[in-house]
Amino acid sequence: MYCTVNKNVLREERNYNVKKKYWKFLLIFMTIIIILTMGLKFHGSLSQALEQRTDFIHNIQMGGNRIAFSLASLRYYISYITEPFAFFNILGNIGPFAILSFLAYGTFFNQKIVYSCLYCSFVGIGIELFQYFMWFGAFDISDIFLRFIGILTGMLIHMAVVYLYFPSASVWGS
Repeated sequence: MYCTVNKNVLREERNYNVKKKYWKFLLIFMTIIIILTMGLKFHGSLSQALEQRTDFIHNIQMGGNRIAFSLASLRYYISYITEPFAFFNILGNIGPFAILSFLAYGTFFNQKIVYSCLYCSFVGIGIELFQYFMWFGAFDISDIFLRFIGILTGMLIHMAVVYLYFPSASVWGS
């Protein structure tokens, strides 16, 4: 009996480690996709991304702002929420980070919840810093705020799924 219990525990542990590998793979894959699409603003063509960068540099030389420490752009997008550009900007900042935090919370599930929150926050702030220093875009606090809403949304969805489908598991980690 003792041997059977140990085999079952080992089997469950092995299955758990295999599932962890899938979570990690998906998390890394999603992080790369987010960095390419948001950080480099890469939508399939490297020449188009470099052209956007050149246009951004020209806009800054004409008096544009590289740092936005106000939520004015968020207010602007909310006031024009029915327009596709505003809707996609808001959804484009919340959606990918909701998915990223869902995957991060699944990857760091048995650890403290702060690890997955920190991972996603570092990716979001890192994208803004990359855009600022590489001249691909402005450092916009509104984007960071929207990404934080996405992070919270993804974590809440993951907690709800765990709570509903695995009631014996701890939602908050150890």
